[in-house]
Amino acid sequence: MADLTAAYTALQKADAAGDTAGAKQLADYIRGQQAPQSAPAPIAPATSVDPLRQTALVGRAAGEGVLGTLGSVAENTPFNLVTRALTGKTPQELGTAATNKVLGTHLSAPGSYGDLLSRFLTYLGAPTPETSGEQFASAGVRGTTGALTLGGAGGVTGVPNAIRAGLSGTTGALSSEGARQAGAGPVGQFFAGLLGGFAPSAVEETARLATRTAANIASPLTRAGQQQIAGQVMASQAEDPQTAAANLRAAQPVVPNSPRNAGEASQDLGLVALEKGVRARNTADFGQRISEQNAARQAELANLARSPAELNAAIKYRNDVSGPMREQALSDANANTIRFQTLAGTIENRFRSKASALQDQARFQTFESQNQGMVAQPYTPVPGYPQVPGRLGPVANRLGEGAAASADMDPIIAQRQAELTSAQNELARLKASGASPLEMSKVSNRIDGILQTPGLRASQVVQKALGTVKDKLASLADESGIIDAQDLYTVRKEIGNYVQQAAKESGSWDKRLASGLQIDVQHSIDDAIESAAPGFKAYLERYQDLSKPIDQMKVIQEIQRRSQLNSDDITTGQSFLGPGKFSTALDTAIQKSGAKLTPDQIERLNAIRTDLQYGQAINSPLIKAPGSDTFQNLSIAQAIGMGGRTAHPIATVLTKPLSWLYRIAGTDQGVNEILAQAMLDPKFAAQMLERATPKSVGAFSARLRAAALGTAASSTLSGSSAAQSTP
Repeated sequence: MADLTAAYTALQKADAAGDTAGAKQLADYIRGQQAPQSAPAPIAPATSVDPLRQTALVGRAAGEGVLGTLGSVAENTPFNLVTRALTGKTPQELGTAATNKVLGTHLSAPGSYGDLLSRFLTYLGAPTPETSGEQFASAGVRGTTGALTLGGAGGVTGVPNAIRAGLSGTTGALSSEGARQAGAGPVGQFFAGLLGGFAPSAVEETARLATRTAANIASPLTRAGQQQIAGQVMASQAEDPQTAAANLRAAQPVVPNSPRNAGEASQDLGLVALEKGVRARNTADFGQRISEQNAARQAELANLARSPAELNAAIKYRNDVSGPMREQALSDANANTIRFQTLAGTIENRFRSKASALQDQARFQTFESQNQGMVAQPYTPVPGYPQVPGRLGPVANRLGEGAAASADMDPIIAQRQAELTSAQNELARLKASGASPLEMSKVSNRIDGILQTPGLRASQVVQKALGTVKDKLASLADESGIIDAQDLYTVRKEIGNYVQQAAKESGSWDKRLASGLQIDVQHSIDDAIESAAPGFKAYLERYQDLSKPIDQMKVIQEIQRRSQLNSDDITTGQSFLGPGKFSTALDTAIQKSGAKLTPDQIERLNAIRTDLQYGQAINSPLIKAPGSDTFQNLSIAQAIGMGGRTAHPIATVLTKPLSWLYRIAGTDQGVNEILAQAMLDPKFAAQMLERATPKSVGAFSARLRAAALGTAASSTLSGSSAAQSTP
C-alpha cells in the first residue's frame, strides 16, 4: 500500500513536470499492482480541518493568482488564447507535438508561466489542493486575486468597479473549476469561466433593469418624465443633436421682438421636420407665434419706413427751409444781373459824359486861344483904312470868355470822372464777390461742347434733346443774351422730360446716357446761376441733405406697400408680409435706389427678409413631417425603456395595461405640449436635447470593463488550475 502511495505521488509529480513518458509508465505500474475486481478506493472525506494547511493553500492560491496573472499577461496574447480555446493546447505544445511526430523524438513541451510557478511551489513543499472543496476554494482565491491584479493593470478605477472585477474573477474561476471536475475539456472550461465571469454583471444589470423599468413606468406621470420623453423624441429626430443644441444656445432674434423657432434655429433638418409635425398638433400656439413674428416684422419695417404723415411733414419742412433759400438765390441772380447791366450802363454813360465835357473844355480853350491870337495881330476896322492894334478891335472885348468857360468845365469833368470811378469800383466789387451776369451763353456753350463730343454727337437722342434745350434757352434770353434765373431754373427741372421725349421720338432709350445728359446740363445751369448769385449751390446742398430721409422713406414705404398680402391677422388687424413679395420688392429697391439707403437700413431690411425666410423653413421641399407614430404611445415607450423611439409590438402589448393610466393622466398630451414649448423656445429646446444625452453610458462601460477583466483573469488561470489540481 505504501508502494502504491509512493507511485501515486510520483505520478502526480511526473505529470506536473510534463514528463509524459514517465507518467505513463507509473500509471501502467499502478494498474498492474491493483486487483482486477477492485477499484480505487475513493478519497475519504476529511473529518477535521488543518488550519495551517488551509492557510498554506490560500497563500498558494493567492500567489498563483497574483504572480500567475502578471506572468500570463505577456504570454496570453489573443493568438495564444484563441489557439488554446480551439485546440486545448498552446502554440508551443502544438509545435513540440509536430516536431516529435516528424522526427520521432519524445521532447516535452515547455510549460506556461503558471505551470512553472505551480511546479516551483510544489517543489518548495507547498501543499496542493486534493479534495474537491479544496480545489474549488483554491480556484476561487486564484480568480479573485488574479482579477484584482489584472483589473489594476487594466485601468479599472473606483472601489465598486474593483469589487465587480473581483466578483467576476471569483465566479469565473469557480465556473471553470466546476466544469473541469465535471469532466469538461479545456474548451469547455474556458467558456464556463467566461460565462461565469459575467454572472455578477448580469445579476447587477437585471436588478438595475428592474429598478429602471419601475422608474420608467412612473416617469410619464411626472413633468420631469414627460420632459425626458420629449427630449428623447427630439434627440431621436435630430440629425446631429450636439450641434443642434449648440446652435439653439447661440440663436438670437434676427428682427427685434421676433422670437425664433427651434426648428430653423437648430439648423438641423430633422428638428425642422419635427417642428412641422408639432405645428400640425398645436395650431393655436404656433398661430400665436406667427402673429407675434408678423407684428415684430411690421413694427421694424414701419420704424424704417415711417408713416405717410411723417413723410409729408419731412417734405414740408424741406420746402419751408430750402424754398426761401432757392427764391433768395434766384432773386439775387436776377438782381445781380440787373446790377451788372445798370453799372455797365452807368459806366458807359459817365464815360461818354466825361468825354463830352472834355471836348467842351477843349473847345473853350481853343476859342480863348484864337481870341488871344487875334488881339495880338493888327486889326483893320474898315477895308482900305489904316490898321489899328488888335487890342482896340472888337475881339479884345471877348478875351477871357473861353478861359472862363474852360475853367467852368473842370468841376463838371471831375464829377463825371467821380461817377465813372464809382461805377467801375462797384462793378469790380461785384465781380470780386464771384457774381457775373446770368447769360445764356454759359449754358449754351456747354451744350455746344457736348454736341461736338465724339460719340455723343452721333446720338440722335443727344442731338434732339440738347437741341431742344438750346432752342428753349434762346427763346427765353433777351437780345443781349441775358436770361431770367426763374426761367433757367424751370428749364433745369424739365431737362429730364426733354431727354425722355427725345428718346421716345427716336425709339431709342439708354438709361445711363439719359441720366448722364441730364446731370451734365443741370450742372452747367447750376454753375451759371451760382455765378450770378453765389449761394444757389448752398441751397442745392441743403435741399439734397433734407431730401435724403425723404427719399429713404419713399423707397422703404414702396417696399412696405408692395410686400403686403391680402390676408390680415385677426389678432392685430395688420396685413401679413409675404416672404416672396418682400424679397422681390427689396431687390428692386436696392437695384434702383440702393444708393439712397444707408448700410444700416439695408442690413435691417435684409434681416426682415431673413426672418421671413426662417418662418418658411418648414415648407422646404427637403422637409417631410414625421409620421403620426412619432407622437403616439410615447409614455408606453418610456415605460419599457424605449424613450422616444417606437416600441416593438410585443413590448407594446405587454405594457398595454398601462395605457388607461397614462390616458387618464394625459401624459402623451403633456409630452406634446412640452414639444410645442421646445419648438417655440430655442433655449428650452437646447436644454431638452442636452438632458436627453445618456449620462449612464460611461458608468455602464466602466462596469462592463471591470467584468470583462475579471472574466479574462479567471479564464487565464483556469489552465494552471487544472494542471496543479489534477488528482
